Amino acid sequence: MAKPKETISILDAGLTMDGTLSFRGRLIIRGVFKGRLSGETIVIGEGGEVYADVKAGGVTIGGHFEGKVRAMRELTILPTGACQGKVICRDLIVEPGGILNAEVTRLSTQETENLDAFLDEPAGKE
Repeated sequence: MAKPKETISILDAGLTMDGTLSFRGRLIIRGVFKGRLSGETIVIGEGGEVYADVKAGGVTIGGHFEGKVRAMRELTILPTGACQGKVICRDLIVEPGGILNAEVTRLSTQETENLDAFLDEPAGKE
């Protein structure tokens, strides 16, 4: 049986976006995003900047993030990454050189069982 293809979207360098964005699959951000993000997997590439309220299954930060991030599975901060604000996640990985300057709350396993329900929760629920 063929493996389903993963959807990949890219907000590339030189592109700035303000607003609300919901997506499925993987979103790679190399440009600048300001607003609200909701989706399965977010990767902020080196040089990318996000100033937002984020809710996702997994988040990897290799650029700059400022705001509130809720990651159902894990939040990974790469050696080139910086995260500032509020973090709510099940698992947190900060690689050597990565910067974390945030209030951190750990989600329980029960809160992270269903990605669709997690993404559909109101933004204020913690």
